[in-house]
Amino acid sequence: MITFACKNILIKDLIQCALGLNKTAYNVLMFLLKQKNPRQIKEMSKEINLKRCSIQKAIQNLYKKGLIIKSQKNLEKGGYTYFYQSIQKKEIKEKIKQTLDSWVSNADKQINQL
Repeated sequence: MITFACKNILIKDLIQCALGLNKTAYNVLMFLLKQKNPRQIKEMSKEINLKRCSIQKAIQNLYKKGLIIKSQKNLEKGGYTYFYQSIQKKEIKEKIKQTLDSWVSNADKQINQL
């Protein structure tokens, strides 16, 4: 927990806010960060206990934000399946720090204009 002036902020909330994630996208990202191998949506659905459509929506959001990597595996009898994994933890930390640095810079400008 981080204490800022008169408010306590959970690190989870800070991460969600800095990366612009809803609860489901946050949970999917945290799940993928703990995995050693890329995962399919159907696997994630079972392990996280969420509907596939919820996972798919979260995956789209995470992918657009550059927080996960998508790979494709071609199937022997035709067709393909996608696998997802998170980017490196250090890259996610850097994205969060960049957002915070931008916020501090903007807050500093606003304070200086008082």
